[in-house]
Amino acid sequence: LSQGEQKIPVSIHLSTLGNEISKGFVVMAFQDISERLRNEEAKQETQKMAVIGNLVGGIAHELNNILASITGNLFLAKIKLVGHEDVAKRLDIAERLSFDMGDIIAHLMAFSGQSVLSRENISFKTLVEKSIAEYTDNLSANIMFEHDICLENLELFAAEEQLQQILSHLLKNAADAVVNSNVARIHTCLTLYEADAEFSLQHQVEQHTQFAKLRIQDNGCGISEQALPHIFDPFFTEKDFGAGKGLGLSMVQGAVQMHNGMIEVQSEVGRGSQFDIYLPLENQEERLVLNSAADKLESNAAILATQLSGKSILLVEDDEDVQATTKAILQSLEFSVMTANDGEEGVEMYRQHQQEIGLVLMDIMMPRMNGTLACKKIREINAHVKVVFVSGFDQNSARFQEMGLANELFLRKPYNVMALHEMIAREMEGS
Repeated sequence: LSQGEQKIPVSIHLSTLGNEISKGFVVMAFQDISERLRNEEAKQETQKMAVIGNLVGGIAHELNNILASITGNLFLAKIKLVGHEDVAKRLDIAERLSFDMGDIIAHLMAFSGQSVLSRENISFKTLVEKSIAEYTDNLSANIMFEHDICLENLELFAAEEQLQQILSHLLKNAADAVVNSNVARIHTCLTLYEADAEFSLQHQVEQHTQFAKLRIQDNGCGISEQALPHIFDPFFTEKDFGAGKGLGLSMVQGAVQMHNGMIEVQSEVGRGSQFDIYLPLENQEERLVLNSAADKLESNAAILATQLSGKSILLVEDDEDVQATTKAILQSLEFSVMTANDGEEGVEMYRQHQQEIGLVLMDIMMPRMNGTLACKKIREINAHVKVVFVSGFDQNSARFQEMGLANELFLRKPYNVMALHEMIAREMEGS
């Protein structure tokens, strides 16, 4: 059915009235099913993103394993290299690029919902003003850039790097969109927003919840009606070949959702686009919980010193290349190392050599027995043994929460070799 220019989806129910004597009537009933279709679409979108998230998370985990081996071997090559400065510089570049790739993978895992970057107290107003100033310096002089920033600081407990990604991707997209506009204009607006009844119902939040609302609006080419439902899909883009990879908006959506925020989009071809980002203001209770976990983790690290002096490290890692590289790195740092190929073998190795082992360095995702279960069984042998988990997944991810590993000592692959050394050596100084 249509109401003006608006089309309304309906379901039609037909029934008959009457009997053999009287003439029958056909009753036709129309039911507006707009809400049902919206709920179905939302459910399908949630399921689709969950599948994509699991796929991205799995790929990212494997890539982190490969990067851990690459960066480890680069470190070993550099310490063996003497008198070849040109070669050493090339290795430094390769190492830096490898860690840059690790950062990109971390963003992909944040998008997939399997990673949560470290958070801190941030003035979103200050961050937006700084980002706008830095970005507009590089904009074409033909683009008119307007901004309207509120007086409130808008305190967020957030991952600053993720917020910067949101701003940079949206500003870049706006700049790309207006490149062919006669009078190119980008308008940025930051305000304090309090959820009204309609917003609360639409986004399932409590009424009067306060948000930092960021709006980035342009008068560029706009997004087609057909493309609009897909703009947050990974690798989807309407830009010319080579102009974009189609990951920017998917990362924006992942970062917004990571902060329990919402994103709304309005766009019309030839008239421009408007992106509204809603980020909830600082939640004091959430910050206290996260800080408590961080304090407990630091306390665990401090106890490590008393466990390792004069003893070996048990390395439990199923990836042959990663195990060989990590063993060589630890030996180059003058640690004694024993190895096991999976959790089951690690438990047996610890059972036989527990008096010689001061620390267990353990992967999490392994065949036969994963790191979580292996750690549990090792601590049944010795409740006080210290375990450092190493994984391609992030410590703050939902996967870690489910495994009960949030407060364990942890290094994320690919890790800086000196970070591994400092975690062990720093704590050993107190023994």
